[in-house]
Formats: sequence, structure tokens, C-alpha cells
Amino acid sequence: MMTKMQGARTAAKNAKLTDADFHSLLLALLRAETESEVDAIIATVSALSDPANWLPLDGRDTNWNVTNNQSASGAKAGTELVTNMVDAILIRHCVAQGIDPRSPEAPRTMHEAVERFLGWKGGRMMEAMPTKRELAAWAQQNIVVAFSGLSNEPSEPSITFCDTGEGQHPHDFERTFLSLSAGNKKEIPFVQGQFNMGSSGVNSYCGTRKYKLIVSRKHTLDGKWGWTLTRQRPWGDLPVVEYFKFGGAKGEIPSFEADSLCPLFTGSGESFEDVRLTFGTAVKLYDFQVGRDFNDFNSCRRVFIEHLADTLMPVRILDMRVTPTKGKGRQRAMGIDARTFCGLEHHISTGTAQEDGDDAAAGAKGAARIDVGSHNDAELGTVSIRAYYSPEPLTSRSASGGVLRSINRVFHTVNGQIQHRESRGFLTGCGLPALKDHLVVIVDASHLTRKANLEMFKADREMLKRNKLSDRYLAVVKDMVESNPELKRLNEETQSRQITNTVDKVAKNVLQKMVDKDRTLASLLSGRLASITLAGGGEATGEWKPKPERPAYQGTYSPEFFEVSAKASGIEIPRGGSAIIQARTTVSDDYMVRDVHPGRVVVSENLIEAGVTIKRTSLSAGRMILSLTAPEEAPLGEMTASIGLTDASMEGEVARAEFLVRIVEAKEQPKPKERKKPEPKHRQLSMPDFILLTRDGRVVNGEKTEAWNGDWTDQDGGTTVERSEGGVLIKINYDNAYFQDYLQRAKEGDRKEIWTKFMLAMQVSCLGLERRISQQRESGEAISEEEVERLRRSFAAGFASVAPTIVDHMPRVMSSGMADAAAED
Repeated sequence: MMTKMQGARTAAKNAKLTDADFHSLLLALLRAETESEVDAIIATVSALSDPANWLPLDGRDTNWNVTNNQSASGAKAGTELVTNMVDAILIRHCVAQGIDPRSPEAPRTMHEAVERFLGWKGGRMMEAMPTKRELAAWAQQNIVVAFSGLSNEPSEPSITFCDTGEGQHPHDFERTFLSLSAGNKKEIPFVQGQFNMGSSGVNSYCGTRKYKLIVSRKHTLDGKWGWTLTRQRPWGDLPVVEYFKFGGAKGEIPSFEADSLCPLFTGSGESFEDVRLTFGTAVKLYDFQVGRDFNDFNSCRRVFIEHLADTLMPVRILDMRVTPTKGKGRQRAMGIDARTFCGLEHHISTGTAQEDGDDAAAGAKGAARIDVGSHNDAELGTVSIRAYYSPEPLTSRSASGGVLRSINRVFHTVNGQIQHRESRGFLTGCGLPALKDHLVVIVDASHLTRKANLEMFKADREMLKRNKLSDRYLAVVKDMVESNPELKRLNEETQSRQITNTVDKVAKNVLQKMVDKDRTLASLLSGRLASITLAGGGEATGEWKPKPERPAYQGTYSPEFFEVSAKASGIEIPRGGSAIIQARTTVSDDYMVRDVHPGRVVVSENLIEAGVTIKRTSLSAGRMILSLTAPEEAPLGEMTASIGLTDASMEGEVARAEFLVRIVEAKEQPKPKERKKPEPKHRQLSMPDFILLTRDGRVVNGEKTEAWNGDWTDQDGGTTVERSEGGVLIKINYDNAYFQDYLQRAKEGDRKEIWTKFMLAMQVSCLGLERRISQQRESGEAISEEEVERLRRSFAAGFASVAPTIVDHMPRVMSSGMADAAAED
């Protein structure tokens, strides 16, 4: 096996480097895992150490500001390379089919391109490759991201990106890989990166010397492999990114002939044959600073999760740094841990973690998808929102594979790439506080107008600019989320379940503590905890049970008709207000939010000119609800307007409905009459009189007591005596054995509070019994005075045996002042 340095020394022996020398040099650089190893290779090869062979990126010494200000984190910068790999594969397939990517015959969107070129129905990888094995196999042959460097810091691995995209000829490197503003993809409608800058954004995160290796071959196979190395200029005061070109400005990008290339190496230095390129591109970043949130080996595989909602294509992520393990497959035996990454939405909806192996995560359920709605207007374009709900917290492995680790819950995306995030507080602000750990919201901004997109989103694609238009956009999103009836229902249902679970947990915890402390209660319960029973029967298990599913509605791909329910006289829209209309159609429920040929709401020009905006709040089983809102300055009058549905597959046809619309002045709302608040009626209430019973009639707490008589013992709890003048007198046995035992074992400072609670509990329980006795008498049920007396004593004796433990462990809901006042009563 050739070592890293052997290849470099071989190249150094030649004054003029040959193809074989360049090939050997490339392999040495690919084997290198740290920038110090790259330094050693450069120092050994005179051509690499000659400053004349290093040229400024984009032909200018002022390139640092461009490369250093594209991404706020290494994780985001790395995401741009994943996006570029997807773009390159789509362009390669487009060209292979004889279509000019810039021509009208090319697909208009990324999902259309995926469906057309790869044959994946709906542009969805899961439709074509439903099993993890299929996803893994395709990814490993086409898109691979490998983390390597056994001696590197966990948060600074070397990362290699490999794809089978279009690739580039060596003589095209300077106008593609090494250009900052050529805009090579600007006129291609079905790609994400159109400004030719994303790849250079990773440079500033590559260690301290900013080494990045690029190797590529055109997919037409009619040329050589080419490669170059970029770095930060090691001399001078001005930071400059430069690249290696053998022979300087008039020289050539290093190139060589080879049928294929294996760009990855195992921890032991062996070539990893499972990833072999015959064309395409590999980019290696040395000592890449992915960020402090990814400071261990496992977390590095989460680098992309909150930057890509949908990758469009599966990505194979390889960790080349694990300890070789037998019995877990061939790759693990080589020290390689392989996973498949498909984007945030995929992992949440399937409950699959990218940290899990090729088998499904045990117990993973996935989150249910909810169509929140869409909004259309001339200025913004179309905003579509979908959400994913899980009854289990989304951070748990059972719900979504545990892929979501941060507090972010709302993700604004363009073609699957996340452009802006909002935290759990957004859901609380929408009146959905119970859903903040159970809901992820995806705001699809892929179909905004071009003007709105450029005006609202920053070039780094990490957050929104704050301006008038973005404020309006965010207000639209907030309104759609907080007004959605399904989300409101889920919030109430989740809140109710959370309360039930909390009460159930607290109650059982309290009861367990009481059982542990009181042997009497333990013997009564026979060592078993009581279940908490809800009103209406049934035990509260805390398990979420979805509503029974209705038979699935089978809609059409495109609308066969569109009808609006409106009176013959039309609908009125007040200035500054809204009108709700209902419509019927035939399309499937996902018509507005599907990836390929999504539906659009089309409105007549007169509505647009009047500034009327359309918000769709729901589409279910062929029924759609639309909200029409007129601005305060909308022109008054009547018009014949139309609203319809269309999609790209209808070739310009629209299923349309016409109706009358009148824009009228807003009616002045009458001022609500002030209502006088009724004076509260106070009813003087007090606890009934009571007296303490003791074995010897001694004074207790400064109060006289009554001595036992007859058959009273320390097993009695008390009784109730009816007074001739009305009301009752409650007698409480202070020398009850259970109470005294509990009291003596308590701390001195706690005894007064325990006694007060015990006394109140006995009074209230005795009153409850008296109420029941009174009801029996009123119903005419025969009950003798002897039975009543026996019932009173038996009940008090039983309750007194457990009352001290119960009341002492209940939450302390009264102040000491209230306790003292109650004791005086």
C-alpha cells in the first residue's frame, strides 16, 4: 500500500510533473486527513510550494469578503455542497436526455425534474424506493458524504462530498468551481444554487489554512480527471483565497487519465472500494469546523438535519472514524458506520433517525401530516403550509427517531432547503402552546414571486430580512397557523391529555409515597397502587388514541369542476374585512401541497386589481374553504369575478367558477353597552362546631375535651351528633391510635399543620356522610337511629386510619394564616 508521503515524493523527483505524478499527488491528498498532513505534502513537492503556481480565486485578490460572508455556520455551509450535488445530478440527467437545461423544454421545478429524469412518481424518492435498503443502495452509488480523520477533534472532521453529477473538464474548473459570480446555473429553472457562490462558502470553515480539494471528471467521459487545491494565502496582510494551477496563470489545472477513482479511504489507509466514481465530483474539506453543536462523533451525522427539510434524493452519510466491529456487517468491520439521510420531513414523518442503521427504529411511529392551507396574492405569490403532528414529543425516538434536538419548530423552505427558522415560541404566540413539543410546521415558500423571494430572503439563505414585505409574509403565516381548526383541535386534545397525564402521574406518585410511609394504608391496598379513574369510567393511561379513520377519499389528479357556494345576489366583502366562501371540486386532498404539479388558486384580474387576497384554509374530501380579504382602500362597487383551480398538467386550462362580488364600506360596529357587574352575594359560611374526644378529658392545645364513655377506644375516629336547634356537632377522637402514631413520628415543627389538616379532613368527611344520610331519609328509605350511629362511628374510624397520611401528602394550598383561622372556627 502506498503511504501518503510516498506519492508526494514520487512526484517531487520530476522537474515537470506527468499525469501519473498528478494522479499520485491526488491520492496522497485524498489520504491526508488534517491540514498539517496537507502542509507536509506541499512542502515536499516543489510545484505545490511555489507561490507562482497559486492564483487568486475568481482572478481577484479581494475575494475574501465574498467567501467569508456566505454562511453563518459550518453546518449551513456544508449544506450548500449537498444542494450542489443534487443540482449536478439533475443537470447530468437533463443533458443525457438531449435537453438543454436552459431551454423551455426543461422542467420548471426541481420536483418535476426528479419525476421526469429519475422516474420517481411525484418527485418523491419514497414512492420509488420504499425500503431503506433501496434508498441506501441508490445513495451510495450517487451521493455520499464521508466524515473521516481518526486523530481529528470530533467537531473538526475532514469531510468528503462525492456525487455522480455532470462533473467538469479540467479546462472548465476556473469558470465553474473556481468562479464566484459567473452564474452558470442562473438560467436553469430546476436547480437550487443559481449564483455560483455556495461552494466557496465552506472555505472559511476549513481549519486555519482553509484547504479544500476538488477533483472532477465530465460525465461524457471524453476527458481527463482534473483536480485543484484551494487555501488561504499563507503570506501577506490581506487574506486571499487562492487555488493551485500548475504553471501559474498560463499553466493548466492538474489532470490525469483513469477509468475510475476511489476518493475515500478507511481509517487504516485502505482504499474504500464501495464508493467508486467513473465521473462526477469529489470535494474534500480538511479540519472542517462543523460547529460546537456537533462535538461528538454521533452528532456529526446531524449536521444537515435543520438545514434541509427535503433532500429530494437520498444521501449516504459515512462515518469512517468508528472502531471496527465484527458481526454488524462488512462496512462496520472496516470501521465505517453508514446511514441514509433524506431530510427533516422524511425523518419526522417516518419516525426514522439518520443515526439508526438500515433497519427501522424500534417503536418509531412517525408524525401525521396536516395540510394547514395556502395563501395567494399578486405581491407574495403562493405560500403553502403543512405540519407534522406527533402525540409523543418530537424529540423522542419513539415519535420521530429523535432527529429534532433544538427548540426550532417552524421551518421556511425553498425547494427543500431551509431558509428561516422560528422557535417553539411561535406556536405559543399562535395560541397553540400545548403543541410546542408535538408539532413541526413547514412553510413552503418555493412558489413566491421572484421579487418577493429576493426582497425577503438573505443571500446566506439562513434567515429573513426584516422589512415591510417580510413582516406581511410572517403575518400571513401566523394567521394561517393560528386560525387552522385542526391545529386548534389538536392543541385542545393535547392539552387535555397533558393535564390527565400530569394528574395521573402526580396522584400515583403521592399515593406511592403514602404507601411507603404508612403501613396501615399499605395493608389496605395490599401493595397495589390504585388507578386513577376518569369521569364516565375508564382508567387514564395517557395513551393518545386517534379518531377512527373514515374511508379514504379518492380524489382526481386535476379538477374536473370547481363550484362556489354563493347566493345569486353575490357576496359582500367589506373594506378592510373578509368574506368566507365554500367551494366543491374533485381533486385529492394533497392537490395543493404535492411536490409535482401542485394546484394553484387562480383569480380573475379584477379581483387582483382591487387588491383582494385569497387564503385557502382547508381542502378535504372535495370541499374547500376560501377567505377573500379586501384592503381598506379597495374600490367600491360590484364586479363579476372568478376563482378557479389549475395545475401544470392541465396545460393552461382552469376549472373556474364565476360569481358576483360587491366591495362595500365597512359597517361601523356599535359600541357595546356597558354592563354593570352584579354585586357578589356573600354567604356567611363556617365549619360546623366540633369538640375533641380524649381518653381522660384532658386539655389539648388550650381547649377542653370530652372524655370517652361507654365502648370508645383508640380505634374510633369520631362521630356526629344532631342538635335539637338544628345543625350538627362533630366529635373527633384526638387519641385515635393511627393519628397519634403519625403525629408522634412527625417533626415537632410539622405537628400543628398535620393536626389542622386532620381536623379539617375529619369535619369535611363527616359532613359528606351527613349529606348522604339526609338524602336517604328524604327518599323515604328506612334507616334506624342505631344504624345511623353505627354508620357514623364506622365511617369515622375507617377514615381516621388513613386521613393523617393523605392530608399530609396533599399539596399545601393554604397559608399558615388560613390554617390558624380554620383552627379557630
